[in-house]
Amino acid sequence: MNTKRAIVVALCGCVALLNLAGCPWADARTSDGGGGDILSAGSKIIGGTMTGLNQDEIQIVTDTAISLAGAPIPPLSNEQADAVVDFIRTNQIDSIQDIQNLVTAVQEDPNAVTIPESVLTAFGEGQGIWDILDALGGAPDFLAG
Repeated sequence: MNTKRAIVVALCGCVALLNLAGCPWADARTSDGGGGDILSAGSKIIGGTMTGLNQDEIQIVTDTAISLAGAPIPPLSNEQADAVVDFIRTNQIDSIQDIQNLVTAVQEDPNAVTIPESVLTAFGEGQGIWDILDALGGAPDFLAG
């Protein structure tokens, strides 16, 4: 019985230490803006609560997408990930359907989208999303409607 108690105490101590000191194998870039992982980000995207995404989850999702696509694109900085969060929240994008609706609205009226100042600062005014998508070979099919 004392062995089980010692194991439980040791495990609780380790968990407490990790919470205080941070996870030693976590990437500092993707663990300093709210935390999360690909599962928490994916559940927010699939669950229709994208306005709940934080900086770290945006970076993890984009890192994963860049890796899967094999695209020669640098990872998002903290400032850029924060700007994406601002854009999502400002435009109340909670689901893939919201993205499709926004794309359609912008095609009809370019003023239908609100671009936060943080986006212009982080990405530059001359680098529009369509320029970026064109460089990657076009918008993904799910955005086409």
